[in-house]
Amino acid sequence: MLSVFKKNKGSITEASIKNLIETEFDAEFYAKKYKFLKTDDYLNHFLKEGWKEGLDPCEWFSTSKYLIAYPDVAASGVNPFFHYLHYGKAEGRNGGLVTKGDDDLRSLVRTNNFADSEYENSKYFKEACDILGTNTEFSSNDFERFANWTKIVPKANGPHPHVKAFIDSVKATGSGSEAVTSGWVIRKQNSFIWFETNQGQILPMRSAFFQYREDVYNAFEDEMTEALPLAGFVQALTACNPGTVLKIYALSSEGAHEIAQDEVERLESTPKKIAEFLASINTPLSELPKRISKIDEPLISSAIAQKNTAISAMPHEVYSFGECSSPEASIIIPLYGRVDFVEAQMQCFSKDVFVQNYCELIYVIDDPTLVEPFKKLSSDIYALYGIPFKVVWGGLNRGFSGANNLGVEYATAHYLLFLNSDAFPTNPGWVEQLTDVLNSNADYGVVSPRLLFADGSIQHAGMEFVYRNELSIWTNHHPNMGIDPSLDPHSEATVVPAVTGACMLMTRALFDSIGGWDNGYLIGDFEDSDLCFKIREQGKHCVYVPTVELTHLERQSFNLTGAPDFRTKVVIYNATRHQNKWSSLLQQSVSKG
Repeated sequence: MLSVFKKNKGSITEASIKNLIETEFDAEFYAKKYKFLKTDDYLNHFLKEGWKEGLDPCEWFSTSKYLIAYPDVAASGVNPFFHYLHYGKAEGRNGGLVTKGDDDLRSLVRTNNFADSEYENSKYFKEACDILGTNTEFSSNDFERFANWTKIVPKANGPHPHVKAFIDSVKATGSGSEAVTSGWVIRKQNSFIWFETNQGQILPMRSAFFQYREDVYNAFEDEMTEALPLAGFVQALTACNPGTVLKIYALSSEGAHEIAQDEVERLESTPKKIAEFLASINTPLSELPKRISKIDEPLISSAIAQKNTAISAMPHEVYSFGECSSPEASIIIPLYGRVDFVEAQMQCFSKDVFVQNYCELIYVIDDPTLVEPFKKLSSDIYALYGIPFKVVWGGLNRGFSGANNLGVEYATAHYLLFLNSDAFPTNPGWVEQLTDVLNSNADYGVVSPRLLFADGSIQHAGMEFVYRNELSIWTNHHPNMGIDPSLDPHSEATVVPAVTGACMLMTRALFDSIGGWDNGYLIGDFEDSDLCFKIREQGKHCVYVPTVELTHLERQSFNLTGAPDFRTKVVIYNATRHQNKWSSLLQQSVSKG
């Protein structure tokens, strides 16, 4: 039992574990079954790596089956074969034993078409190994050779003797450049399996993302005894237009067996629609960052790039209400989802002489439903407050980064101040104070004030980065959030790892030198820390200014982007993209902190 193991763990050494496992470990079986291994020390391989990969130590024990049968063993991190020999056998745990029924199944597979040795000695298997070997990364030459090889392999009749597969879904945009399929496949380590479309695309399945599927294990428990434990797959495809047929082939000594097929359905090509479809493919959150890096990000990034290309050709509409003749700072405020905060901001600006006379206000509409309502509201606001401002509409939704970049195109001042529409200054003079801090040190690149929740507690006092072990990703974190401002450990300008995009000020020259906001993120989140890392790459610092305060209602528009589950996956997507891009600076931020 695990409780006994934990109590006695100190007395159980690696040597004693090895000695016990060695008594039953079958090196000949291990070598024959896992011919892809590049080692002769099979026992040590099993002890250090093999059992974690689901490899079996002998013919009568299934590593993956034991771990699935006993989740407490899996959670403990104990080698399952050792646990069975030391504890499980006495406790009657036989969930990992290969029973006679399993032997009968293997016998049926061998007599169905061929034995494993026949397959591994076949001409086709040797040819496939010569082209791909055990690689999961392929060069363009490998792809071409493999594609040409599949054209000469004969199509075999009947079902494959031991490989089964099913395609849950396959969808592609009209251009076919963003396509993805998901499903499951029961296969052995030495299986050669690939996708084909009737448009001619050929792709080895090894490039797929594989994950555990409990439903598949439960339905095919006997077959899973000798199969690889990760049966679920998600695979990105190209040249896979809607209406075509996707097929999965598996190799045998007789040739290529078609083991599954499905018709390709249409998927809307917008980044959000592609992201929503990917989010519907069930993957444990702990594994999602791995899948995102391999599958989701390339697909979504391609769709975002296409959208950005279309955006660049869109005409702009600009409406000016009055004119600021000699602006020192351009305040850029994106509008999405709602405009009712604009008048409240104007009330704050009307009490600030510097904003009225020396700040250029630029409202960027980033929501087509707001265009007509805001035109009328703008006229009323200008008539009421008399403060000059511009309204910019870029033709369609560009996202937070895209809206800010668009606003900069119409900015003429030396300083750029990016401000959320739900952030409100508590006192006049705040812009001057921020510029004074920025100018006080040549190494300062961007400055940001203290932001307060509506109840007066701290919302932003600089940003830092926290590693989420359960997700294996770095996330943005607001230290001191929720505390009373009187308890803020900082009383003067302080260098911090990053600051929030809800209110940040920098020079136009620095903004241009770093290339502006990265508009490759999905919907929202992490654009501000990304901008901060760009600034830090230039040798400049991010600075938190606690002597300037604004009230920030926070994330009023992000709540409009979809259901909570989808929003969670968007955050994980952006966090994954962020850390893939800035891994070295993330590590530096933590080590310095």
